[in-house]
Amino acid sequence: STVFLDYAGLASYMSIGAVAENITLVAEQLGFAAELTSFPNRANPNEALRVRFAPSSAPARDTQLFEQIATRLTNRKLGARAPLAPGDAERLRVVVEEERRGRLRLLEEPRQLDDVADILGPGDRLRFVSKIMHPELVSEIRWTPEEVERTRDGLDVATLELTPVDLVGLRVASSMGVMDLVNKVRGGRALERPSRKAIAAASAVGVITVAGGHTPQAMYDGGRALQRLWLQANALGYAFQPMTGIVCLFWRLLDGGDGLREDEKATLKEL
Repeated sequence: STVFLDYAGLASYMSIGAVAENITLVAEQLGFAAELTSFPNRANPNEALRVRFAPSSAPARDTQLFEQIATRLTNRKLGARAPLAPGDAERLRVVVEEERRGRLRLLEEPRQLDDVADILGPGDRLRFVSKIMHPELVSEIRWTPEEVERTRDGLDVATLELTPVDLVGLRVASSMGVMDLVNKVRGGRALERPSRKAIAAASAVGVITVAGGHTPQAMYDGGRALQRLWLQANALGYAFQPMTGIVCLFWRLLDGGDGLREDEKATLKEL
């Protein structure tokens, strides 16, 4: 990936980790053991994963997660906030902490969720007013079903679950000229609305951490943990929406903020 948000390819490595988790789950159901070797060639980081399959007589353990692979999706539908069902928080932690040695912190208190919205909202605004990130963000949007079918990539606007007013706002926000003016007058609070509405409807927000810092190996490990969490959440009947844009920007900031303006660095440091 060459997009600005995928700093040092870290988001791509996270995606490869998710793929690796799927391979393991599917192989298990087919009677194979998948021996995964991450980053087998240190001289070539683009070679991120090798897989060796061998027959296995071990019983499949994760059938429930396997069954969710075909239907797993980003679900942005909103409803009234309701607490996680008893025991579900622990079920979500187990698939991350016991199986993939990551850590899952779940934020469920209203005050905590309000604080998260105060981070994610301004982070979204930053992406819209950035001269680098705005064109990339807009180029990913697919506005019509015909465009979705023709390109087979990008972000289907129908999956954003926007109100008619919000959809008009997104159309306006797709103009860099408008965003320049918004930024000059320090406006754009409406750009924060989708994230804030999503958190207002959320039962919980989860933060996954893994050892190793923001390195390719750590991102690969985190991707495996994320995929298991996503599948488990779907199995339990929860809508799930990754919100990783701000995290990607934090990785860039931690390495000095190359490509970010000084005001953008200041905003990210505050967040």
